[in-house]
Amino acid sequence: MAPVYKMLAEVNDAAGIGVTSSYNAISRAGGGRKFVGFTKNDLKNHLRTVRTLSMEYGDATALLEYFRRQAQLDPGFFHEVEVDVEENIASIFWADGKMRMDYHYFGDSISFDTTYRTNKEYRPLALFVGFNNHHQLTVFAAALLYDETTATFEWLFDQFLKCMGGVRPLSMFTDQAAAIAAGIRSVFPDCFHGLCTWHIAQNAVVNLGSLCDSDFLRELSYLMYNADDEDDFEYNWKKMIEKCFPGKGPLGHSWLQGVYKVRKKWSSAWVNNYFGAGMKSTQLSECCNSNIRHYLQSEFSVSRFFVHFERMLDNKRDAEEQEEYYALSRLADSRFSTSPIVKQVANVYTPKIFKFFLDQYKESLAYNIFSNTEIEPEGHVGMFDVFILEDDHTRLDSRVLKVDFDNGEIKCSCRKWESSGLICKHQIKGYDMLWSTTCNLKFQHIPSSLILKRWTRAAKTRGNFSFEVPSTDSPSKYRSRLFNLSAVSASMISRVSMDDDLYKSAMAFMTDLIKKCEALSINEPAGTSTSSNGDNDVPVQKVKGFKPKKDSFKPSKRPIPVAEAARALSKKKRKTNRLEEEHLKAVEESLRLKL
Repeated sequence: MAPVYKMLAEVNDAAGIGVTSSYNAISRAGGGRKFVGFTKNDLKNHLRTVRTLSMEYGDATALLEYFRRQAQLDPGFFHEVEVDVEENIASIFWADGKMRMDYHYFGDSISFDTTYRTNKEYRPLALFVGFNNHHQLTVFAAALLYDETTATFEWLFDQFLKCMGGVRPLSMFTDQAAAIAAGIRSVFPDCFHGLCTWHIAQNAVVNLGSLCDSDFLRELSYLMYNADDEDDFEYNWKKMIEKCFPGKGPLGHSWLQGVYKVRKKWSSAWVNNYFGAGMKSTQLSECCNSNIRHYLQSEFSVSRFFVHFERMLDNKRDAEEQEEYYALSRLADSRFSTSPIVKQVANVYTPKIFKFFLDQYKESLAYNIFSNTEIEPEGHVGMFDVFILEDDHTRLDSRVLKVDFDNGEIKCSCRKWESSGLICKHQIKGYDMLWSTTCNLKFQHIPSSLILKRWTRAAKTRGNFSFEVPSTDSPSKYRSRLFNLSAVSASMISRVSMDDDLYKSAMAFMTDLIKKCEALSINEPAGTSTSSNGDNDVPVQKVKGFKPKKDSFKPSKRPIPVAEAARALSKKKRKTNRLEEEHLKAVEESLRLKL
């Protein structure tokens, strides 16, 4: 195979393109299969040879070499490897400069998940993820863990804290694993630990079976998203038990007892007191795992895993750059509304967040607001009732607004702002009413104290990093040179290929240039170099290999009991599929009422 075809094959492989598609594309670019001089099997054998050579010194050594090269290319790259007394790798933690920057901007609330096996070593992939200012999923750090014990999670969280300069998140959402909870208590004692409601709902389907009917899912959704306080929760929990489990109660099922004990971690009655960036009511974990399934496979070696993990990150970052460009290049259209607060936030929030705001604004138009005379005001603070009034004078979604006439702040009893950082439809109603009726300038606009910077177009203007910030405007020198050479070569090839004399001259010139390069020992970085003269030279740690698992049983791609078990069950029983659909409808309805 010609060097150019080898390079194209390797690039296609790194991009996740299969052998057949890669061969078809290369042969077509080369003028046809009979002109490229190799077969599909030759291409497959070349890729196999490349992978074998990359593992010449073992998977573990290749991993450390990968980390060393990344540290040279990215000044902000951070990694830690846990090695046992026998010099075997147990767990691996890493975060590049972009991940660390994103955590600096958006790490106030994070989701942590360990549900996917993505490599031959069957180590669970642990991801720290969150939302950026475009409400897109962003990765803060990652790890491959030896096991899922408390000690391992404590080590992992310690490395995460070290990587992020000691900055702790305000809240952290996980599944119900006891070892994770213990690790969070040990390393992040002041961080609110919430449970992912999607995991709880999926666990309900799996653990309760036929008892988990549509009535139960609807009642559970209310407790997750709409319970206002402890009394409201207890009343509706009792009502749910009596309705769905008559004569039995929670004592008849251990899962119900367990989920009740941790109610303060998943019910809105308590969780809405803590900032969560809207993670609690989303399927963030499932969204993340869906992305992983698309890019990563359990048969990947660890080295090959990192190639495709980078591909996943690159695609996510491309999508983020597109949103960033859209936000900076276009102004939101607020001409349809005369409301001053709509015009104010139109070009403050990012387009996606502004859309969320508009949805709240439109829903606020259906509400009524009256001064609450039953609650005695404190100083310059007034109380107002906000509600939807039915034809029979029944009040729906009744909330209490606390209005500070000194600073223009309006707080709502639904606590949406406290939990998500975005004002709710009830607050919007308050601002519109007070401005239109009193013309008080303090209510003409939303005060800056209620506009969270992390949701705005200016979210990334904060600096003061504890590490050298990598350039986001250009790739590394090697990639930049490769791109420039490829562009020049492509332009030359398109011209000389049409003329016999130019073709012969170009071939002679390129052959001579290759010989000169070989004489000067200028070799392309094949990913197996063992030394570097860069400023960020990182010594390669000597290791024997990966610490073997204690048991010989190799699990499937990801643990089955929660989400996948529910899906498998739905294939066997159509009833389960119907329940899942009803649950999603119940969740959507609860969210609609809550927002």
